[in-house]
Amino acid sequence: MSEKNFFFIIAIPKDEIIEYTTKLNSYISRVFPGKKNPFTLKPLEIGDEDALAKVTIRTTEAEMTDFARRFFGSGYEFIEREDGEVEIIRTTGEETPQDEGNGDVIKH
Repeated sequence: MSEKNFFFIIAIPKDEIIEYTTKLNSYISRVFPGKKNPFTLKPLEIGDEDALAKVTIRTTEAEMTDFARRFFGSGYEFIEREDGEVEIIRTTGEETPQDEGNGDVIKH
């Protein structure tokens, strides 16, 4: 299977940016142990309460399906964009456990 860029948008509480990104890095690195620097985090917007960021992971669909199931629970969808990237969006309000490093996922 070929690798693609999968991404999702998260809202990170402004007062927890360093702690949150450290936990996210640890979590993603555990899920993709064979990859060096398995994801990129790109700030999109800084609001009053939180910062929106784009998380991109280059991997196969099978590996991303496993990650998405762990990170988002059962309520997610892959949407392939014209530029070849695949967006992951939450399709239900179902929350996953806090220790799994989830953020608020919104459609970009």
